[in-house]
Amino acid sequence: MTASPTQPDLSTRTGSIITAAIIALAGCTAPVSDPNPPAPAKQQHNTQANGTTWQQATIELPVGSGMDCPTGRTQLSPAQAPSGLTAWAKGDGPANNFTADVPALASGDLNGDGASEMVLRVRCTSLEPSQEQDPGLPGQLLVVKAVSDTHLVGLGYVGPAYARYLKAEVLDGQLRTQVWYESERSTSIYAPAHMRIFKLNGTNFTQVNGRTAPLVLSAAKAGQGSPVTLPGIHADQSVTCAASNLVFEGGQARTPDATYGVTGNAQLVDVDSDGNQELLTEISCTTSGATRTSLYLLRQDTNALVAIDVPVANNGMVSISNGWKFTGNVLTVTTTNLQSGEQQKHTMNWVGDGFSGKVGSFG
Repeated sequence: MTASPTQPDLSTRTGSIITAAIIALAGCTAPVSDPNPPAPAKQQHNTQANGTTWQQATIELPVGSGMDCPTGRTQLSPAQAPSGLTAWAKGDGPANNFTADVPALASGDLNGDGASEMVLRVRCTSLEPSQEQDPGLPGQLLVVKAVSDTHLVGLGYVGPAYARYLKAEVLDGQLRTQVWYESERSTSIYAPAHMRIFKLNGTNFTQVNGRTAPLVLSAAKAGQGSPVTLPGIHADQSVTCAASNLVFEGGQARTPDATYGVTGNAQLVDVDSDGNQELLTEISCTTSGATRTSLYLLRQDTNALVAIDVPVANNGMVSISNGWKFTGNVLTVTTTNLQSGEQQKHTMNWVGDGFSGKVGSFG
């Protein structure tokens, strides 16, 4: 995925700090209908709706945000943030300044009147836009309608508060958006982005499809991690690390025979372009005093992260060098033979159901 200027770069291997409210949401993984709905098409970006230069309009802000947002008639003004242009209004309290990213994330008819509404990515914080340091700060979506050239009406907030909304589109009267919760500690939690679909139901936007909370590889809080299913790693005719169903806490998981660890090297990817990200991640396995680190591709299943491929299934003969990356459906990995010290670069293509040229054996 290519990050926009207002979003964090999803190819990075470490997370950044985010509010604890996000982590509290990470324990629930119940889906609504299909947890992995199709991805949105290319989003539409508008800077105007019905002729309104909306970042200078008066907006009627609705109630119902999960953030501490102002409500009622509010005057917007253009304001420059480090990440780009925003529309901003000072709140009536110490921590509820209203900021909306420019341009709109998407537009389309969501209330059936034949006119396009705008979908804004918004946040309510104690900061003014010029004080923001983190591009794409977590927030919420707000659907607004242009009543006149200088008057906007907020129809309702969409989705959970304090999440990052990476892209969106309006299709068949529904709002489809990709939601991402980032990490509280850089190596302790990975929650791939997932798709959610919302529809206007009377006066509220309700979710009609998609996951209702992220799946989490290794949570910063005890009891918040999601189940993880890993295949066995083979060495010749034996199994060096058995197939396991795990839950990581504090970066570790244990079985009677092995200890598993999340190393901190990971990349969020979307190999099938469906908007529900996969996670390429190194996981170590220690048995009988020997530690072997393999590279797994984890898919979001209904209630668990499931390994669908193991590009490097380490039988104890190699180590994985830092700097591997997945770009344009090609994974590049360098391994080092632990006996000879020889390095080998592997180029693996994603071929629809797995990577070509894998190292080692698993199953």
